[in-house]
Amino acid sequence: MTLEPRRPVPADMLLVRERRRRIAGTPRELGAAEATLISEEIFVSDEDQLIEPEPGDEPSSLTGASGDVLLRRPMAHVSLAQVSWSGPIDHDTLQDAIVCSAADTRDMGVHTSLFLEPPFPRDGSAALEVTLRANDLKVMSSLAAAGAGLHATPIIRAARLPDRLTGTEAATRQVVSPVLGAYRRSSLEYAWQKLLSRTESAQLHRERDEAAVAVLSTLRALLGER
Repeated sequence: MTLEPRRPVPADMLLVRERRRRIAGTPRELGAAEATLISEEIFVSDEDQLIEPEPGDEPSSLTGASGDVLLRRPMAHVSLAQVSWSGPIDHDTLQDAIVCSAADTRDMGVHTSLFLEPPFPRDGSAALEVTLRANDLKVMSSLAAAGAGLHATPIIRAARLPDRLTGTEAATRQVVSPVLGAYRRSSLEYAWQKLLSRTESAQLHRERDEAAVAVLSTLRALLGER
């Protein structure tokens, strides 16, 4: 009998597993459904590529490989006015302000459970963007259909957070995009850890807060909201 090779575990989940081993306490035993989820190749961003794109490179089409979906949010539709300037960071409010939606109405029709907001067609304007791979969408749809409910919502929302700024000069993109990517990654790690262990990690909570502070200060400067 020939054994099929195991699928690689994505970088995001490797980070979560490693950090969970370092955090005090023993994680509970995962159920079969959760074990299946974390074995999928999920939420792998462009940061996981071994060869980085040249600075200033931007996607040239709405979708990459078959099944990929481009999400975007024009900067004209971004405002952090509802996010408090002091006190604990309200991540729900922050993420609602920058979460991206499908750029193509056809993608919204295919993934109706994931994109309830109006589309943001690509018009060449400055925008926050992220590309969801086919495997990302498969896992997100499975979570939405599996009755995971509110426990899955933070993961779906974190996956829709931007990881780059487009439509502006290269110098601005090079400053803003890494900050966006760091916040998206920390939000995904935090959401997955909470779903899988049903507990909050103080370390991941702190890292998400630190990434959020960088996003807030960077975008407020870009938007002129001071």
